[in-house]
Amino acid sequence: MLQVVIVGGGPAGLIAAETLARARVATIVIESHPNRLLPCAGLATPAVKQALEAPDLLLAQRITEVAVFSPTQRVAFAAFGGPDRVAGIMRRDLLHVLLRRRAEEAGVVFKHAAFRRFLHGDGDYPLLEISPLGGGPRERLAADVVIAADGVHSRVARALGLPPMELGLAYMEQLSAPGGLVRQPESLLVHLGRKVAPERFGWLMPAEDRWLLGVTTHAKRGRRVKDLANRLRNRLGRHLDGTSVVGRSAFYFPWSRRQRLVHDRVMFIGDAAGLNDGTTLDGLYFAAVSGRLAAEVVAEHQHMPTPDRLAEYQERFEAAYTPYMKAIQAFEQTFFSHDKRREALVDLAWERDLQRLVLDTYYDKRPAPMPMTLRLKAGTRLAASLLRQAVVNPKREQETLTRALPAGGNYLDYALAQRHQTGPLPSEPPATEQQRPHEQA
Repeated sequence: MLQVVIVGGGPAGLIAAETLARARVATIVIESHPNRLLPCAGLATPAVKQALEAPDLLLAQRITEVAVFSPTQRVAFAAFGGPDRVAGIMRRDLLHVLLRRRAEEAGVVFKHAAFRRFLHGDGDYPLLEISPLGGGPRERLAADVVIAADGVHSRVARALGLPPMELGLAYMEQLSAPGGLVRQPESLLVHLGRKVAPERFGWLMPAEDRWLLGVTTHAKRGRRVKDLANRLRNRLGRHLDGTSVVGRSAFYFPWSRRQRLVHDRVMFIGDAAGLNDGTTLDGLYFAAVSGRLAAEVVAEHQHMPTPDRLAEYQERFEAAYTPYMKAIQAFEQTFFSHDKRREALVDLAWERDLQRLVLDTYYDKRPAPMPMTLRLKAGTRLAASLLRQAVVNPKREQETLTRALPAGGNYLDYALAQRHQTGPLPSEPPATEQQRPHEQA
């Protein structure tokens, strides 16, 4: 009887295990840290919930709106969509319990052990050496197929002699909210600019009774993350008055993916394969779809799981998601290369038809069709924005968020006013010198 060994008990491994067990394939999951939850911001869209088959009750917080701030702190707002397109903060602890229970009910066997290395087995079938967590002698475990779901520092990859992946580093702080309530519970703030996030973005978002403040950078510049977080905190200024740091965490994420997802009888899924959304760093969705897809390929060929048949996993994944990943890569190259491009992104973000196209692409994980008129409009607007910045040097980065907003300096009030506005939005927030008496003082 076919036996599959999955190394790693995170979302990707648990979904693959459940899928295999329900197809009547003997499945063993090796967990080296059965009770440890990896830190994660946990933003989940409907596509993520559907891929995980997770109910809405796992959402600790609704997110209906995103506010994108440029390096000079101009701001654009975008609503995520109607009631069927509401994002939220996923309770990772409850998600893990749900996925683990579903796998156990399907018949998956769990071993609390650490994978050590591959030994020479009979023919080309893997033979794993594992160490029980409670101590004792190492054990040998035979497998017909091995699925690596052991994260960005995959021991399985090292055992195969594969080169390490290029990694990014995210640093996140949990901030207490005054009175235990956040002031605007459904808004996500995204901050762009090399001073707070040289390659990607910084964020502030609500999570029940606290705020989550985070920044990202390339792993080779990881020593800078705390300094970047301090800069973001200073930029937010008085909007964090009364808060205090109640928790800190840092985690690595894939900066680039593995070119090969199948090596003979070993398949890589989730973070171990380097699969995530390069712009939003969404790893949950690709953990779910890669785990399920790999398991489905194994189940289809369980009577003869030869390496060439297992390779269908990568072929199907590429066919389904390469167009989306290429679109994401083009987006990064266009807007994240330097601060003037980030300023242009905020200019374009005020166009509602472009907002919808980008959000539809993000939600559906496939490029939304772009009409020629919209292509011309976007190209013209981008060129005009870059030309304006080349001729008129934008103001240097302001000290706090308040200096970039209308009278009163509270983006939350402005967001509420804009949320129900109909018709075309202005090209940028209607903040004039007359509207900013606090700047003239």
